[in-house]
Amino acid sequence: MSRIPIFIEVPEATKEANICAKAVQVLLEQKIEPVGLATHLAELTDVLKQLRENGLEASIFIVNTFKAKEIIAQLDPLMGEVPAVYLRRGMYAGQSGLMDHMPEAGNVGSTMATLKNMTPRLTSIWTYGAKNVEQVSQRIVRCTQKFVTDGNFRHYEIENKAGG
Repeated sequence: MSRIPIFIEVPEATKEANICAKAVQVLLEQKIEPVGLATHLAELTDVLKQLRENGLEASIFIVNTFKAKEIIAQLDPLMGEVPAVYLRRGMYAGQSGLMDHMPEAGNVGSTMATLKNMTPRLTSIWTYGAKNVEQVSQRIVRCTQKFVTDGNFRHYEIENKAGG
């Protein structure tokens, strides 16, 4: 069975930090297919529907949270238990709405409340800035190439620690 990565990046992000669009382009050039790219919820729903109709499913979601505050909460049910990598623009950290849905370190009450509201899944949160968009995009490509081959989410975790 194919391991299919799905990238999510709102159009506003592609003007400044199009990590997902760049990564998808490289993966397709390297003949890693299929790969999904959605720029809004309706498009994501269509991509997931097409996969199901062909007996396939997403194996990982890579989400650029930059300027995506409006859709973050709605992604959770669409992603199910599939692993996710969230890309956060460092300069705008706290503005994407991502952390509204993640547990705060050391806050047990908040952690439990958040976990009850979110679908359990493997998660890695990467931070990037304007000066390292290309580097982060390349790292995501490397990890996705490995993940598509063996399905091991640790590639993203290890690369995040090494490059972050």
